[in-house]
Amino acid sequence: MLIFLWIVFIITRIVFEEKVNNNLNYIPTNADFAVRVNAKELVESSLFSILFENQDDKIISKIKEAIEKKDDKMEKFQNNGVDYLSDIVVFSSPFKEGKVIGFALNISNHTLFKDKMSDLTNKNQLIEVIDNVGFILTYIAIDESTKLKKDDLSSFFNKNIKSISLKEKPKLISDSKSIFQIFTNGNVLGENTSFSKSTTQLKLIKTGLQLDGLLTISDNKIIPAKRILIPSQNDFHFYNSIIPKILQDTINYYCKKSEIIIPNLKSISFNYKGMNIVNDDSGMHFLPQIDLLIEFKNELSVSDLLKDSPLMKLIDAEYSDNQIKIAGQTYYIHQIDKSTVSIGITKTPSIGNNSKNELFSVKGNLSSVLKIEGGGLIMTLLEIVPAYKNSKELFKNVETFDIVIQKTTSKNAQLKGNLDFIKGHSALNEILKVLL
Repeated sequence: MLIFLWIVFIITRIVFEEKVNNNLNYIPTNADFAVRVNAKELVESSLFSILFENQDDKIISKIKEAIEKKDDKMEKFQNNGVDYLSDIVVFSSPFKEGKVIGFALNISNHTLFKDKMSDLTNKNQLIEVIDNVGFILTYIAIDESTKLKKDDLSSFFNKNIKSISLKEKPKLISDSKSIFQIFTNGNVLGENTSFSKSTTQLKLIKTGLQLDGLLTISDNKIIPAKRILIPSQNDFHFYNSIIPKILQDTINYYCKKSEIIIPNLKSISFNYKGMNIVNDDSGMHFLPQIDLLIEFKNELSVSDLLKDSPLMKLIDAEYSDNQIKIAGQTYYIHQIDKSTVSIGITKTPSIGNNSKNELFSVKGNLSSVLKIEGGGLIMTLLEIVPAYKNSKELFKNVETFDIVIQKTTSKNAQLKGNLDFIKGHSALNEILKVLL
């Protein structure tokens, strides 16, 4: 008992020791993306959860295996002078015909950091140290033919990082209650970026995780849908009126392969109950238990689209009287208005007004996402796949899942999210089990 108490005392003293996070001061002024990981808060909460709250034998066993397993790659990152119990900052900045991805790490030993990290770098990387902060800069070119000169990264460091005045307000501010903070500015995802600027933080709460963010809308064409499917408590609900060009292009591609032509999407919402797998004389059929509401940008007659459509033959289905029948399953179709249709297993789906001006929402029962009935051998094989089995266990223990983006003004939106677990289960404990 004395030995155990001494070990706990030493660990907690190291973890709870106040950390200096100078790396938050050196995010480049032209950074289009930055993320802060509050390693101290993560480790502190994880230790408390594992040792005192849950005392989960599975996690302790997995951690023991990970510690005992010899990994030559991981050994290179040990004893390198990095203080892994302080903030870790990752940022991205445009440079030449590409981007510089940077890691800013608080360090305890300058010489050890430079010696160890220099052995792992290539010609497109640079290791630098300033004010007890170690930098690993990597240049990633959009065009592979672009070549980087020897002193280019040094010039970037001197101009965009070394010259930063400590009087400037950091893009990310240290907050002990946040385990993650993310900042974006500009078209991070290219021309399809829907939000020109955002600040988001993820906090630990008593039984789960809380997400908060402020977003600046870059596309005036993003407007909330007038109608959405009313979420059902036992179903997984999804709604989105932010349709990126890459998603629309993908939909158009598969529609073209199926020999059908539809207008571009304006919004989509659905309630999902799970998947039924049916084997009959014509083969195996995957039948989603779903109610779907789609609004198009232009008029569409769903009866004209599906009547004598090659798609019906492709999926071995029959269409008549606004119904699609496939392997004993009936999907009911309703023309809500000239540009809105509903398709689903419910004869009269619940459709309501989008009174809260939501642009995006995902909520409800996560267990429905991985719920599969029938399938025989397929289900037997799935149950032994660790990724499926562990995710299914994780979703089963979730009590509340709710992420919403709400338009507040013509140019601004608010992001809110909650992930709560049932009594006796903590967020870190459950997520750590899946990761391990």
